[in-house]
Amino acid sequence: MEGNLIQTATGFTAALTGLSAFLACMIGFPVTIRLSRAFGLVDLPSGRKNHHAPTPLVGGITFYLAFLVVSALFAKEWLNVSMILWIGIVLAIGIYDDYRNISALSRIAAHSLVIIGIFYTDGLLVNNIGDLLGNGPVMFITPVAIGITIVSVIGAINSVNMVDGVDGLLGSLAVVSLFTLLMIAIADPITAGNYKSFATADVCTMLGALCAFLIYNSRFFKRKQAAVFMGDAGSTAIGFCLVYLLIDYSQGNNQLISPVTAGWILGLPLLDASAVIGKRILSGKSPLKPGRDHLHHLLIDSGMSVNQAVGRLVFLHCIMVLVGVSTKFFIESHADLVLFWAFVGLVLLRIIFTDNVATMAQSTNQ
Repeated sequence: MEGNLIQTATGFTAALTGLSAFLACMIGFPVTIRLSRAFGLVDLPSGRKNHHAPTPLVGGITFYLAFLVVSALFAKEWLNVSMILWIGIVLAIGIYDDYRNISALSRIAAHSLVIIGIFYTDGLLVNNIGDLLGNGPVMFITPVAIGITIVSVIGAINSVNMVDGVDGLLGSLAVVSLFTLLMIAIADPITAGNYKSFATADVCTMLGALCAFLIYNSRFFKRKQAAVFMGDAGSTAIGFCLVYLLIDYSQGNNQLISPVTAGWILGLPLLDASAVIGKRILSGKSPLKPGRDHLHHLLIDSGMSVNQAVGRLVFLHCIMVLVGVSTKFFIESHADLVLFWAFVGLVLLRIIFTDNVATMAQSTNQ
């Protein structure tokens, strides 16, 4: 795929898309929150969750509605019909999951069909996974690449879904990753120079909507718990948007980043999910079964407040993103090789020291 999603826009248009998405969400949330209570689309407290009152699951729905509003407002300058369609389908799967709590295997099967559909409509394909061996990019023929794409997209979607376990965390991590993609688009001589673009309209729209979501979802402004959650619908839709962008940025002849760097920009969600799944498999447990073994759970169980845990995890995510983006400037010839094995090393360390994370966090917090 060669720049299929990287649709450029003037700085003025890009800024307006972000502002419009922000305002659309700010106006839309009071309405969708009221409707969610009327239709019973709320998340009820349970033993594994740390909120104390039924909370509307409309973050993803409002995010998507903002996307539709921006698309209608700027249809002449920017309109990504395919992106709108596929986000809507992923969101619909998530809404059904929020209502009926479908099995993980059913959700994976549905997402696999979506990914195959995207390949035929948009050419979304991971056929280059980077220079992992130090002798050139590892490339795959199309049939194999389709399988790798399915694994990559589902892995990324579930990584983001898994990290959505504490107020303000998912939105904050996604904003950091999207802002990084924004800066990469600005700095790229082809995107910023030849087309005189400020950034992609897609990224600006998502950033604007997520900033509005954080106002309702974070525990700032003396709020004791979030006023709204993303729900599985929202977290899977955000994960889909992120991985779609990352694949588009890292594949094809006009790639802006390497495939390995894309993994580091996804950062903390990918690291934590990889380690948790690895740890569960090694312990003989189902990798798909929910549990309180994610980093945000461990930090909160150690005695940290929600905001303290979110702050530390966002800081760690920022460091990972910075390392992933900047390494190529220091190790030009083997950056992918170093980054890939460094990430594997971090996952192994997380698996090995999982049982000590809470203890170390508690001592740091004291």
